[in-house]
Amino acid sequence: MPFRPLPVLLSLTLLAAEGALGHAIQLDFTAPVGVGNRADGGTVRIGWTDSPDPTQAAIVTVLATRRSLSIVDLRDGGGDLLLGTAAVDDETDSLDWDTAGVPEGCYQPYAVVSDPDGRDVRPARGSITVGSGPNVPPAVWISNPEGDRPEPDGTFVVRVAVDEPDDTSWLTIRRFDGSGAPTVVASDLEVPDGGGTASFRMDVKPLPPGAYRLHAEVVSADGRRCDSHWPSWLFVSAGYDSGSIDSGSVDSGGWGSGDAAAGDADDGGEPAASAPPPSPRGCGCTAHGAALAGAAILYSRRRPRPGAKDAAARTAVERLADFVANLRWEDVPALAREKARLQLLSVAGAIYASRHSQAASAVRRAVLSWNKPGPCTVLPTGERTALHEAVLANAAASMALDFDDYLLMGHTGHSSVLASLALAEQERLSGRDFLLAAVAANEVAGRVGASVLLGPQNGQCWSFIHAASAAAAGAKLLGLDARRTAHALAIALYQPTFTLWPGFMGPGSKVLTAAQPAVVGLQAAQFAREGLTGAPDLFESARRGFWASFSFTPLPSLTGGLGEAWLTETLAYKPYPGCAYLDTALDALFAALSEASPPRAAPPAEEVRGVDIAVSMLSLEMDNLVPDLDGAPTEIACNFSLRLTAAIALLAGRLTGAELAREFLEGRSSEILAVAKRVRVRHDWRLTGEVVRAFRGVLGSEVDGLLRSPRRLGAVWRGLRREARGQRRNPLRVGALMTRHLPGLLAELFKGVGRAFNPAPLGWNLGGFRWVFPAEVLLTLADGRSFRARRDVPLGAPGDPSHLEVPERKWRIEAGGVLPPERLERAVELVRKLETATAAEIALALSAPPGELDSIQGRASKSGA
Repeated sequence: MPFRPLPVLLSLTLLAAEGALGHAIQLDFTAPVGVGNRADGGTVRIGWTDSPDPTQAAIVTVLATRRSLSIVDLRDGGGDLLLGTAAVDDETDSLDWDTAGVPEGCYQPYAVVSDPDGRDVRPARGSITVGSGPNVPPAVWISNPEGDRPEPDGTFVVRVAVDEPDDTSWLTIRRFDGSGAPTVVASDLEVPDGGGTASFRMDVKPLPPGAYRLHAEVVSADGRRCDSHWPSWLFVSAGYDSGSIDSGSVDSGGWGSGDAAAGDADDGGEPAASAPPPSPRGCGCTAHGAALAGAAILYSRRRPRPGAKDAAARTAVERLADFVANLRWEDVPALAREKARLQLLSVAGAIYASRHSQAASAVRRAVLSWNKPGPCTVLPTGERTALHEAVLANAAASMALDFDDYLLMGHTGHSSVLASLALAEQERLSGRDFLLAAVAANEVAGRVGASVLLGPQNGQCWSFIHAASAAAAGAKLLGLDARRTAHALAIALYQPTFTLWPGFMGPGSKVLTAAQPAVVGLQAAQFAREGLTGAPDLFESARRGFWASFSFTPLPSLTGGLGEAWLTETLAYKPYPGCAYLDTALDALFAALSEASPPRAAPPAEEVRGVDIAVSMLSLEMDNLVPDLDGAPTEIACNFSLRLTAAIALLAGRLTGAELAREFLEGRSSEILAVAKRVRVRHDWRLTGEVVRAFRGVLGSEVDGLLRSPRRLGAVWRGLRREARGQRRNPLRVGALMTRHLPGLLAELFKGVGRAFNPAPLGWNLGGFRWVFPAEVLLTLADGRSFRARRDVPLGAPGDPSHLEVPERKWRIEAGGVLPPERLERAVELVRKLETATAAEIALALSAPPGELDSIQGRASKSGA
């Protein structure tokens, strides 16, 4: 997803005018609230209120996430139970959930509200515990503070209720401020049999001004756990004298009156340790438990400009390094672990698909010609070479067909997965070590990219994120402390790469985009281990620091949220080789083809009169990157052209790595180009509006922050104008936007300006995040019949119920052309049980057997001739 300035500029305008394309239904749960909601085969009432228009055509779909279990146990429906649906204009505003046959556990209900203006996700303010046996986890709920500001003496009264019928539990309370790892406020609070309520005062006088969140986690003696986020924000203003956190009880009927431990005051020291009994299931902060409970990453309102930070504050490098060095296995939510696990299969599938790529084969042959023996595996061929050479070859192969995974914000798998796997293999570490390093690398790389979102480069062109990613992975696997990890990150980004457009869009040099920076990142970690140092203020320095060089105006708050907002949970896996903006159009096209010509994959191409594809601004801009269609199409042109990929899909009935092989593209060039001329791609402002609404929920506060600063707005405008020079004009039909939506745009623009003067805390808000790239397809056949289909969320992305199935399917399709079925399934099973294997065993399982080695090399050599 390379950078295009016009979509960014117009998206900022639309983001500021949030809601101009429609007013979404607002929904608030009335039940369940708090703990004590139990059911064991009975019926539970779930209720809500909705506004502002009860007659609007909208549907409420109520689901529930089973908390405290690994996502691998919850594959049906993406880990969610469908409780029921209801119309918004139904006066009942409730439904009854029959829990007969529902597995025991702690369930978090949430609602997906679908209306003509889009979809929204709302969590309930309570949980429902099903069952009464020994497998039922305790339930926990933060019931206070009642307001969002401290009392006059600078304290909050915190009350936490725990429902535990027959066991003793331990409670831990943490706070988050977006600046790094969570800080323990109270730990080792013992909950007596039958549960109760903990009450204590939290002194906020030592805290910097800003917005904070509370998180409670309760763990039973045998490791069953549940967690809860206080859904409101705690705002701390300046003006309190220094003090300490007082853990004294204010509720004589409560428990734990003297057990709340004092947390630190964010002075850069280590947070107080929490010591609950170990859990066999791992962290209970599961995917929807964190996201759907409204996880908002909150950062201080008063943030300095780059180069003007408070001397007592930690730099961005130091915050990132603290997170990496202190990250533990039990800290990572179950969904983040599972998605990183599947990321490995997705990346491996992309590498097998690239065996058809001339560019990937050229890099592999060059690396092997260097004759550097070592313990690291080259995929897919299985040769062994030295660490840096293996990472270079594998990362190039994973990028060759644009078949990579992506998260907010960055295409991280080339480095986070492949650098971690190679180093873990060299160091003879476990699959668990590899996975933890991969998660740390994802979180760091996504934040580095996000902080320069408003800059001259974007998407895959953020090649420098792979240096940061590999440095984080290397530091974690080499066991560096926070100080040396900071040096590793600073060394890795000391000479950041800047991707030049001619080398990216067209020639094979694109495959080196992530490969070379990933090697630099690993080297940086190795240098730091030996004592080499880097600049701790590398990001903030106003004298040609990273932010000053790579952004029109930086978004420093997006380097925060570490430990609460897990970008790994936003991972999307591409089902087709090519840019992510292709995926929904192809999903819709295949749906239309299936309806037009069952049971065949597609009608003959000559039966297709035309294909009309309506897309958002982002997809249209991507298609505009491709030159006019003449001559044999290349794999890179196909990666970004909706017209070419639609033509290939019509001709082949599918789109896999095989359809991007040189033999296919050259052998059927005339057919592809002829069909592509019948494909029309057009922009629809309605679809762009849906993209805007989806991302407004994640980054809207950052846009409001820009509106408060004319200086920053001017910097963005000047930067975008520079980048727009020489680019093609876009048929966006701005007049259609004004004609259809001018009243709403004006009204919401004033609201956006109003928000600018009533600021909300900046940072991540991943609650209910969905990757929304809507597309509509109209397929018309020669006999006059037409078939229409629409897709809003790509098949492999969050928001699609089956998106966790895509990596395994991708692996089987792409590696299935090389590996025998039993070896395919053995690799899948090993990845599912990754924690029990070694990194070397995993790499071996993903590589081709010796009997296939010569045939793969022969095909690669032939295609590169």
